[in-house]
Amino acid sequence: MKHIFTFLFSLFSFCAWSQGFDFRQENKVKVVISSDTLRQPWMGGLNAPVYSKIDLNLDGVEDLYAFDRMNNKSYTFLADNTTGTWRWKYAPEYEALFPKGMTYWVLLRDVDGDGRKDLFTGNNMHTLLYKNVSPAAGPLTFVSRPHKMKFDNFSNIPLGAYVLPSFTDMDNDGDLDMLVYDGFNAETIEYYKNLTVEQNAPADSMRLTRETTQWGGFSRCSSGCNAFVFGSASCRTSKVKHGGGASITALDLDGDSDKDILVGADMCPDLVRLTNAGTPTAANMVSSGMQIAYPNMANPASMVNFPAAYYEDVTFDGKKDLLVAPFLLDNQDMADLNHSSWLYQNTSATIVPTFTFQKKNFLQDQMLDLGAMAAPAFADIDADGDLDMLVSNFADYRLGASQFRSTVSLFENVGSATKPVFKLVDNNYLQFSQADYKGIKLQFGDMDGNGSKDLIVKYLHSSGSAAYVDYIPNSAQPNQPYSFSRANQVGISLGINVRDAVFFYDLDGDGDLDVLLGTDSQNPNNPSSGAIHYYRRVGANPGSFSSWQLFNDNFGNIPRDYMRASVQPIIADLDNNGVADLALTDNSGSLRLYPNIMNNLGGTFIPHTQVLYNNLLGGLNAPAFGPRIFAAAADLDGDQKPEMVVGTDGGGLLYLKNESSVVSGVREGISALPLKVYPNPAREMVTVSSEENVQVSVYDMTGRQLLESKAGFRKVHELNILNLKAGAYFLKISTPDFRSAGKTFIVQH
Repeated sequence: MKHIFTFLFSLFSFCAWSQGFDFRQENKVKVVISSDTLRQPWMGGLNAPVYSKIDLNLDGVEDLYAFDRMNNKSYTFLADNTTGTWRWKYAPEYEALFPKGMTYWVLLRDVDGDGRKDLFTGNNMHTLLYKNVSPAAGPLTFVSRPHKMKFDNFSNIPLGAYVLPSFTDMDNDGDLDMLVYDGFNAETIEYYKNLTVEQNAPADSMRLTRETTQWGGFSRCSSGCNAFVFGSASCRTSKVKHGGGASITALDLDGDSDKDILVGADMCPDLVRLTNAGTPTAANMVSSGMQIAYPNMANPASMVNFPAAYYEDVTFDGKKDLLVAPFLLDNQDMADLNHSSWLYQNTSATIVPTFTFQKKNFLQDQMLDLGAMAAPAFADIDADGDLDMLVSNFADYRLGASQFRSTVSLFENVGSATKPVFKLVDNNYLQFSQADYKGIKLQFGDMDGNGSKDLIVKYLHSSGSAAYVDYIPNSAQPNQPYSFSRANQVGISLGINVRDAVFFYDLDGDGDLDVLLGTDSQNPNNPSSGAIHYYRRVGANPGSFSSWQLFNDNFGNIPRDYMRASVQPIIADLDNNGVADLALTDNSGSLRLYPNIMNNLGGTFIPHTQVLYNNLLGGLNAPAFGPRIFAAAADLDGDQKPEMVVGTDGGGLLYLKNESSVVSGVREGISALPLKVYPNPAREMVTVSSEENVQVSVYDMTGRQLLESKAGFRKVHELNILNLKAGAYFLKISTPDFRSAGKTFIVQH
């Protein structure tokens, strides 16, 4: 028996096998702000949404689609009535059904009248049309190769990044026409008439001719905002031109069957109404039909820069509403991205719409949306046995209109270690806003070796042109509520660039924290340096450059890649096999996982990229979360497999439940965690004690998990083992930061 046990324990301790990483995007964990429980907190945030409607699940009810210009990312929402009230339900599984690589804008319109919305988008060379060819039984399907739209049979229609066209039936002949501002200065509107009906052509042919280069007989003067001239008048040329682009939404605002327009312009704050005094076939804009404070003086659609309008029914009353969002590619204008989705409900009882202001955060009020570039970090800050959450951002205006600064929000876990509920208790944690930083990123780690987790802070200078990494010592004793003061902030002497990311971890097992640096920069002494640099801590003072030694500038042989800039490394035991894995995020929006790197620190790492399950596609797929993402790993449900929480450029968070189906061995004495198991052998109950708060799980000799303590993280656990058969078992303890230890014990009955 002794020899059999020795063999089994050896097998259990040193063998690990895996069926692969498997994460599921979920929206179940509750988040509370004030007294409001967010309906769908983990949607990822919105910055510059371009809205359309489409039937995603082919149930005959139109759903909602948003393309975020800043992130080049699709967002999909089902019209859901399961509770008896119509609501928009975030359904990220449908995002994978839309074409890849889209940029600038996306509009969904039915080109051929078959009841299926087709997809228009554009780039610097072409306006593209993806036909919707969904079968009746689904799923939603677009052609793989788009039609490159032309006019008069020979010319492309390149719109570029700063022009939003309008596709609608301008002349009421039953097919879609196109309005778009011309060229770089966006001074006049070009009208592309669809000749499909006139030529009795196939309905999906979109045979366009450029009917006029000055639709409506007016011009927008680029010398100033809201400057238009009508008829034969011309713009003054002596003033400095604004340039830029413009947005158009064509709709009938006065019920006379012709199309009026709502226009916005780059470098201008106002959405302007221009009323058509002509006919559907001969538009005529006049100065008396111009309204700048639109829809009304009390609540005009005026934002920091470049508004664009979208005309869709989003309130489920059968009347199209007005949505307004900034048509921005980036946030150099420092827009308030927490409130960048404005809803004006159509409250009219007639065909003439009346738009009544409702909110500036449509959909955003249901989710965590902290501006832009959200970055999560987890730790048991209040020492109550569960993980709390800090979320930083690039910057926002939460402290006032003139204070565009990076802030940190503290969400206390008021639930448990196995069923968290995150409640916002401090929206300016440690008063970071007073430092006037940009782009704060946080991590917890014991930098000074006193056993307490310190707060590591990577941030940018207020100008955004220089990067630093510091830490704030935790003055509390181990396992006590954390205590930080920014007055004690200490610099860490690592030279980093703006787009670099740091992750501190004891890679060499010497008891102090080393660092992995994700970087776009080449080591000047090694042209072959990679995307991850490994620095060993060789000195006691982290504030001294001599304390950090570059040990490997091509860690894992992961190459630098322009398409994968802003690489962020994370180390955690994601598959619960007792050996740490490496996760990388980057500007491509992907998530790459490298298993068991601690067994191969000097070797080449092989990535797993198909790691996100999609129930519509029936398997694992490569995620596409958008650019400038930042992730953290934390076991939030007590199953010993860390979830991934991804902060997005949209300012929100995505929650990835870890469902990795891995059976793994766990070595006895993986780390120096003190562990006592008694009595051993045991008959009915076994007591597990440690000097730190830990979770406990029990495995049989095949690696199958049999028991798990439901008490969360605590120092002492009592386990009932009456239902275990007599024999040998392995007990594993894990800390909130994924350190673990194990011990065998015997059950006798």
